[in-house]
Amino acid sequence: ASMLLVPAGMDVGMFHFHGVSTTGKTLLLMLGASIHGDGSEPGSGGNVNIIRWNTTPNAMERLLADYSSLVACVDELGASNHKQLSSLLYNITSGTAKERLTRGLTADEPFKWRMFILSTGEMSISEKLAEQKAVLQGGQEHRAISMELLPEDAQKPDEPVSETRARADALKTGLGEAYGHAGPAFIGKLLSGNNADGSLRSYAEFSSWLQEQTDACCNALEEALRDEGRDITRVQRRGLRRFALVWLAGEKALDYGLLPFESDAVVESVMSAARRWLDDNHNQYNPLRNMLEELQLTLVTKSSRHFITLREEHARCPGDMWGFVHHKTGDFLIYESVFEKLCSEKGLKTVDVARPLERTGYLLGESAGHYKKRALKTMAQSYYQVTKAFLKCNVMNEF
Repeated sequence: ASMLLVPAGMDVGMFHFHGVSTTGKTLLLMLGASIHGDGSEPGSGGNVNIIRWNTTPNAMERLLADYSSLVACVDELGASNHKQLSSLLYNITSGTAKERLTRGLTADEPFKWRMFILSTGEMSISEKLAEQKAVLQGGQEHRAISMELLPEDAQKPDEPVSETRARADALKTGLGEAYGHAGPAFIGKLLSGNNADGSLRSYAEFSSWLQEQTDACCNALEEALRDEGRDITRVQRRGLRRFALVWLAGEKALDYGLLPFESDAVVESVMSAARRWLDDNHNQYNPLRNMLEELQLTLVTKSSRHFITLREEHARCPGDMWGFVHHKTGDFLIYESVFEKLCSEKGLKTVDVARPLERTGYLLGESAGHYKKRALKTMAQSYYQVTKAFLKCNVMNEF
């Protein structure tokens, strides 16, 4: 599927597989690398085609450019020591390196790449970002897709663990001996496809056909997932197009006799992966959750910078005043203008935030359906009353 990104009109995408050790993460990368080249295990010497996350950003850009239109495999996210991982992820999935000057102070041609990136690690991308007190942004959710691998994923039904390990060891050995055939065979078959009149397809015709087929697969995926009770956001829909392209490529590889699987194996595998991605709330972009986590942190650590106690006559107003702390309940009375600004910074409407806060008991409204309260005598404007209990709520689990 990685070879088809350009004619499919899609940008760079990353599939990150995370889980505990011995779940087959590195073997998965070896399988991906073997499609076009040597699939040997990292550290085994020779022409290993697996990159390490602990390489420098400059080297990463050069290596990604080398694998453009093929597939890039990057191992062990946990070993990354990049201080700005969020920025690095953005650069990697942008497909273009930073512009640099030559010694003669002329603009150097930047490295470019377009392919799928397979990544592994014991940590998810969200978990690694959390180490740096960062969160997954909307654009990263569909470009850097995290999926957890479980120990049982590598096992056949009723297969003893010892047999699974033996099969994995045999596969590792084989991937360093026989490799690089499937990719050329696949693209050769695909490009030799004919039009209805028997003529070879032009690039424009091939690209149009590929995009139509990908859209059809994406629609089928979305419909099946919605039928299972899932709500699909616009951002997630963009991520599903990547799964759809993988599904389409897998079905074609089956048709060409390049995959030794049953006819329904590809769609079942893609559906399973998509479900696992969508059902992992910790690895989904959630602007509401991000906004509430930041609000909670500010109320816990910096309330004195933004609030004074209600009816405290001689209190000195802070320069960046958000409102008052209720003198009896300890609730936060946040000015309407401040609440609106906090919401808009995350692309949210106030009702998108106030409604779930009220539903969970962390916001006290004026009346049913009216979340904002009228200004008190000592207040300059209307306000939202966020309860003191909000400080101890588990935002990740409750929203």
